[in-house]
Amino acid sequence: MERVVLIEHRGKTVLVEDFSEMHPGPDLVAAIEAAHQVITAQPPRSVLALVDVRGTRYDAGIVGALKDVTVRNAPFQLALVAVSRASGRSFRPFPDRAAALDWLVEQ
Repeated sequence: MERVVLIEHRGKTVLVEDFSEMHPGPDLVAAIEAAHQVITAQPPRSVLALVDVRGTRYDAGIVGALKDVTVRNAPFQLALVAVSRASGRSFRPFPDRAAALDWLVEQ
């Protein structure tokens, strides 16, 4: 299963970063970095991103990696949905992926 994919939702492109049910370690770090690579390949301020972290486990290293990549991605993203607020950016939780996608494309 691809963890980082661009999808179309109601006529808009959304980057889905599916980190759900992942645990600290190299696979999660690689998925975070893969998302960063996709984001920075896009024009500035053009990325709608949904980050699914349901059931994801964190340690200090993962929180640091998420904070770092979120700060580095800031020039590219219009909206980001996630749990961690460590980066000082605005986040919003949703009850499910469909609700998050609908909200993102309306921004």
